[in-house]
Amino acid sequence: MNRLRNLFGQDRPEEDPAKSDRAGQERESPPVVEDDDTLDLAEEITIPGVMAAVKPTQNVIGETRRLPSLESALLRPTQHAIFGLSRDIGMVRSNNEDSVLAYFLSQLNILDRPDLGVFVVADGAGGHQNGEQASAIASRMVADAVNAQIFQPMLAAADEGEGAPDLPPIAEIMTEALKAADALIQQRVPDGGTTLTAAALIGDLVHIAHVGDSRAYALIPGANDEESRLEQLTRDHSVAKRLEEIGQITREEADHHPEASRLWKILGLTDNLEPDIITRRLPPGSRLMLCSDGLWNMVPEEEIIAVLSTAALPQEAADLLIAAANAHGGADNIGVIVVHMPPPVNV
Repeated sequence: MNRLRNLFGQDRPEEDPAKSDRAGQERESPPVVEDDDTLDLAEEITIPGVMAAVKPTQNVIGETRRLPSLESALLRPTQHAIFGLSRDIGMVRSNNEDSVLAYFLSQLNILDRPDLGVFVVADGAGGHQNGEQASAIASRMVADAVNAQIFQPMLAAADEGEGAPDLPPIAEIMTEALKAADALIQQRVPDGGTTLTAAALIGDLVHIAHVGDSRAYALIPGANDEESRLEQLTRDHSVAKRLEEIGQITREEADHHPEASRLWKILGLTDNLEPDIITRRLPPGSRLMLCSDGLWNMVPEEEIIAVLSTAALPQEAADLLIAAANAHGGADNIGVIVVHMPPPVNV
C-alpha cells in the first residue's frame, strides 16, 4: 500500500538533497555501449496506442534475439473468426426497428474447444414501437437459448476437464427458441412482429434459424483464379417469393411484384410458426453476412461481393455496406453482421 501511495504522490517521504543530486547525475550519464548493433537491438519498441513497451528477449546463451519485423507480427493471420456489426436508421424512416446482436467465445487451453458465436439480425414490423420491441425480444431470446444450452454447458465441461458435453440437437434448440420468442411477442406486443435470422457458429459449422425476409449470405472464395461467389443461404418468406417457388412467376417478376414486401411467415404474427433451419460448413477464408432487407434490397449483389471481398476487417465491411445502402436511397432501416472465417492454415 505504501508503494501505491508513493506512486500517486501520497505520503511520499522527504528526499535527501544530496541523494537527489547524485541520482540526477546518474540519470544524465550516457550509457556505455561497445557494440552499436547491440544498442539498436536493445532499444524499446513502442506501438502507438499501446502503453507498454515491447523489449527484445534474451536466449539461453545470453545473446540478444532479433525480433521479427513489426509488420509481420501485426499482420499474421488469425486462426479465429472475427466479426463486425452495425445498424442505421436509413434516410427515410423516423425510427429504427432493426435489432442486431452478436457475441463470441474463444478458449485457448488444453481442451482445444472450437470457437462459438451467435449472430442475430431481426427486422421489426408493426409501426410505432411495436416493431422495435418485437425485434429486441426475439434477438435476446434466441441469444439466451444458445448461451444457456450450448455455451454454458461447453464452459462447464471445460471447467471440469471433461470431453465435449452431450448437447441437444442445435436445430432443436434454435427452433424452440424462435417458437418461444413468437409466443412472447404475441403476449407482450400483440400488434408487433419481426423477421429473424440467427446463426450459431461452432467451429466452421454454422446453424441458421430463419423467419421472414432478413437474409444470410456466404461469400465463398474461388479456387485458383476463380472469382468468389455469393450464396444466399436463406429463402425469403414473402408472398412474391412463394409465387416464384411454385412456378407462377419468374425471379425477375418476383423482384418487382406488388407483394414483394408482404410476408406470409413472421414472428409474432403467424400461427403454428415453423422456422427454416439451415446447416452449412463454411470453408476457410469465407465470409458470412446476416442483413435486413434495408441492405439487400438497396445494394446490388455485385457491390456486396466487392465490399465483402476487399474489406480488410469485418467491421469495415459492415460500415461500408451501411454507407452503400444509404447512398442508394436508404429507404429502410439497415442492420448487418459480417463474419470473417479464418484463412487456410498454410496462409
